[in-house]
Amino acid sequence: MRIGLRAVLYISALMRSVFPSKDLSSQDGVLKTLEFETLDKRGSIKGTWMEYIPWAFSEVNEKHAKILCCISRRNRDREVTRAEIMKPESEHDRFRTGKETQGSGQCGY
Repeated sequence: MRIGLRAVLYISALMRSVFPSKDLSSQDGVLKTLEFETLDKRGSIKGTWMEYIPWAFSEVNEKHAKILCCISRRNRDREVTRAEIMKPESEHDRFRTGKETQGSGQCGY
């Protein structure tokens, strides 16, 4: 079995976690620690993503970066294929026109 770099980084973050209730001896404990690392402002995984996202937006055409971000948010429960991302531009128009704002106003949420 081959483990990818992202998995190694996440495992490392779990091992080094400062989560006060860190318990890596049970599945529930691992999930709670992972939740802390990804959602809490003190989490190293969240910190890494918060540094990466602004950099990526500045490096990638902002229009396309917003589309990728919105697609990821709308599909956070599954992996999105390259074919889905590469749909014709007309299928992503709602992200460019601002019509994606429903609910809280971010990517249709």
